[in-house]
Amino acid sequence: MYKTGSLERTRPEWASVEERFLSKIAPADGNGCRVWTASRTARGYGNFNIGGRSVGAHRYAWELANGPVVPGHELNHKCNNPPCVTVEHLEQVTHDQNMKYMAICGRAKPLRGEAAPNAKLTEKDIREIRARIARGERQVSVGALYGIHQAVVWKIKERKSWSHVE
Repeated sequence: MYKTGSLERTRPEWASVEERFLSKIAPADGNGCRVWTASRTARGYGNFNIGGRSVGAHRYAWELANGPVVPGHELNHKCNNPPCVTVEHLEQVTHDQNMKYMAICGRAKPLRGEAAPNAKLTEKDIREIRARIARGERQVSVGALYGIHQAVVWKIKERKSWSHVE
């Protein structure tokens, strides 16, 4: 028994960790996904607590069925559904493979700033552009110096792009 405010509740006594895990999974949906119904991360992946340690619910499901994940590998959701714990929807992949799959499916955060593959400018350039505009230089002239259009300079000045750079 444990107390929550003035209420006393009985915590179910589970026969095993596996039984507790299985009790938190919904029946398969139309796509065959068995979805984790308990705690989730901000990105939607299930969390399962074992002995005070949090593990990914999909990882725990995989390890129950197949044993440990190969070192240096991760699990990819082929169904593109992060709370899914259906083992047949998971595959072991490298981190690079997993990130490429996320990008193809549109779940990856877009790269910004210098990390964007089509970036022409650096954070140093952005600071210089803003300083030049603050000193009164014309946007067209500043754009010409950096090989960018005046409209791009305006977006930088107004923090509509490169807003993460101080």
